[in-house]
Amino acid sequence: MNWASPERLVWLWCLPLAAGLLALAIWKRRRDRQKLADRALLPHVVLGDLLGLDIAKSVALFLSLACLLVALARPQWGENLVPAPTKGADVVLVVDASLSMLARDVPPDRLGLARRDLRRLVDSLGPCRIGLVAFAGRGMRQIPLTEDRSALATLLDALSPDLLPYAGTDLGQALSTAAQMLQVPGSSQRLVVLVTDGGDHGKATLDALKKIEQAGAQLVVVGVGGDQAVPIPLPEGGVKQDKQGNIVTVRLERDSLKTLAEKGQGSYLELSAVSWALAPIAQAVNGVSGVSGKPGFRLEHVDRFPWFLGAALAFLLLEILLPAGGRRRS
Repeated sequence: MNWASPERLVWLWCLPLAAGLLALAIWKRRRDRQKLADRALLPHVVLGDLLGLDIAKSVALFLSLACLLVALARPQWGENLVPAPTKGADVVLVVDASLSMLARDVPPDRLGLARRDLRRLVDSLGPCRIGLVAFAGRGMRQIPLTEDRSALATLLDALSPDLLPYAGTDLGQALSTAAQMLQVPGSSQRLVVLVTDGGDHGKATLDALKKIEQAGAQLVVVGVGGDQAVPIPLPEGGVKQDKQGNIVTVRLERDSLKTLAEKGQGSYLELSAVSWALAPIAQAVNGVSGVSGKPGFRLEHVDRFPWFLGAALAFLLLEILLPAGGRRRS
């Protein structure tokens, strides 16, 4: 199952509160009814005074709310083949997979948030070729430019610091690898999407920016992380420490990343746990008009949220139709 708007899943945290309020309402309603008469006489005074009926109405209302919140996140499963014109775009994703990307200042962690949003970006792009470079102390080409979205999605999900043998953050070498991958003729648009929390911006990085420009590619720098310094969890447990035993902390190097984007004549975006920040990239790629492009097709996830909306309305109707206790007329 996929989610077209996964950032809205945060609203599911409202469900425990709703359950508590409904339980409180049942307790208060039954307490107020007991004030009308003794417990033995209550069935003769109140029509439909059944605890099970109160619980059934509350459960129906709770399920209606749950289905509505799930529908807001637009669940999707299954795929349709839909016609789409060939755009002739080449996109290289350059993803930081160093240890600092395991910091948990954004949920679930920096790398997890990057994987989530990049998967959505891949699903949102029309016909184009996408490549992947992962880097830490050294950039490694994970997959060349390809139209195979399933293989790309598999590699994105597998990204982790364990996948790369070199520690550190070498932006220059990773960007140079991306520029080299884009040295191919035929595409009408070339794009390098760098996702990182910061790193070295020395001479090698500046040289790589020139190579990207020479390849005719546009650079988009995507920052991930928060402003507060946080420790780096280690895969084997504990947190990273320096040689003196001090805990190493990291924060998003926003200013330096913006400077990098400016030097590369590109743009800067920043990932968020509650919204999707990569929509401008999808719009830019999908908006390219390939003059000599040929008709093509792409797989599109099927929206299933109408099912949940229908279920929400059905549960709400059930709650309305179930009788509520009231005074018997004499």
